[in-house]
Amino acid sequence: MSGPVAVIQARLIHAVRSGELESLIRVDADVRAVVAQAISHDSDAAAATLEALRTVYANLIHALTAERARVGAQLSALSNGRRAVDAYQARHQG
Repeated sequence: MSGPVAVIQARLIHAVRSGELESLIRVDADVRAVVAQAISHDSDAAAATLEALRTVYANLIHALTAERARVGAQLSALSNGRRAVDAYQARHQG
């Protein structure tokens, strides 16, 4: 992957890792510009660009879904730990 799609991929990864939602909005605008430019030139180039972007977004969705599951598991473990602490304290306060 090279050219504008590689740049977009790097920017998406950076924005997601840093949690910068504003950066994601700017990348989205750049994606629209890249798609518009590809479509206006050559149908083969447009197809290749769209396929590359589809791959980038599919990988991003996969990574974000895995991260969401990881965070969910951590939150569940924290909640279970908190309940255990509350139960212990309730038993030993009297």
